[in-house]
Amino acid sequence: MDTEAFVTAVLRAARAPAASGPPARVPIETLTTRVANRLGVAVPALFGGTQTRPAVTARQLLAYVWVEGLGRRASDLARALGQTRGSLSTAARRGAAQAARLQAEIPRWCR
Repeated sequence: MDTEAFVTAVLRAARAPAASGPPARVPIETLTTRVANRLGVAVPALFGGTQTRPAVTARQLLAYVWVEGLGRRASDLARALGQTRGSLSTAARRGAAQAARLQAEIPRWCR
């Protein structure tokens, strides 16, 4: 491929719309409410150290969607939830199991 053809191909690819579009900029509060409502957990249970299984599961799913789904910083969510960045990163990894079950619903939460 000559230089001109290469440049043309690169420019064409750069102008093409992304398949999934840019990550949504849903606020933490909105996403937290949507996840809590879907899992039947009170929103305040997601903040701080509540260790009931439903609250932990919801926090893990929220962390996964925030970090992996939206590409946002774990430290921002950790600060909002009163957690450490490390615990939120671990929760995000563990939240993949819940996310797999709810994969069809997650895009709606992120709008």
